[in-house]
Amino acid sequence: MAEKVQVGAPIPLTLKAVRKEAHGTYSYIFPIPDQFTWDEGCFVHLGNSQFDPAKGRENREFVRHLSIASLSDEGELRFTTRIPENRSAYKAALAAANPGDTFMLFKPANRMELRREGRPVVLISAGVAMATTRPMMRAFALDSSGIPSLIHLNIDSSADFLYRREVEQWVEDTPGLANHYADSRVYLYAKLEETFLPDAIYYVVGSDGFLVSVGTWLVERGIDKSAIMLDKNQPFYDRISE
Repeated sequence: MAEKVQVGAPIPLTLKAVRKEAHGTYSYIFPIPDQFTWDEGCFVHLGNSQFDPAKGRENREFVRHLSIASLSDEGELRFTTRIPENRSAYKAALAAANPGDTFMLFKPANRMELRREGRPVVLISAGVAMATTRPMMRAFALDSSGIPSLIHLNIDSSADFLYRREVEQWVEDTPGLANHYADSRVYLYAKLEETFLPDAIYYVVGSDGFLVSVGTWLVERGIDKSAIMLDKNQPFYDRISE
């Protein structure tokens, strides 16, 4: 097994392809760097083609935290993100990126690795945050050990849902895997109520407001905060109402 790289200096990546996933949403695909390994739920700092590591903090507008939307068995490093009409400097550079451009990866971290504790897992994502939950579903489809069932719920008001075809195939092929798409908060919470599992471990990914709203809903129904996984530092959990 390849040894995990201890990343200090940024790792250069050469853009291989850009793929449209949904309206205004694109995946940026890179070859996997030598000896770089990761687990489902991992995110990195990704400097775009205008990032210059020599400039330090002056470069902040050209760096974002992005989840890795693939697993290593797929043979690619993939990042999926929205490219809106009203773009930041970072998103404008992404929109203009072409295969062959150089990006920089650094500071990988993970707060969302699957807990294989013999308990069901429920993943709840909002919009493009499904880039985080996609490899988690794939990891379960490849190896369900320690997880009796996994349910994924994704809300996207556009109803232009990400990864739909492949996720439906995983559900068809994988016992214990279920997926539900919702185009409104009303439908999402109805599905949460319908699929509620008091012994499950819940993972929630999305905006800060979404995390607080869903986290509070879970706590009010008796889910302990230790069973709620957020892609945030521990102090953020204090914002979830008891």
